[in-house]
Amino acid sequence: MKDKDSRYYHIVTISMEWQDKPSFAHFIHDITQEKKEQDRLHQQAHIDALTQVGNRYYFQDEM
Repeated sequence: MKDKDSRYYHIVTISMEWQDKPSFAHFIHDITQEKKEQDRLHQQAHIDALTQVGNRYYFQDEM
């Protein structure tokens, strides 16, 4: 999930009973740094660093 400030979050919801009532617990993890690293690695794997042109992996993904 992405918010208006371009931060990424992973939200996990579990159901449980609390005080004999059905309840939910939500865990929110900020994964912005991981997403940026993933995007950087994807860029390195698909774009030539010297020419900034897509390589064969880029074109395979686009097809």
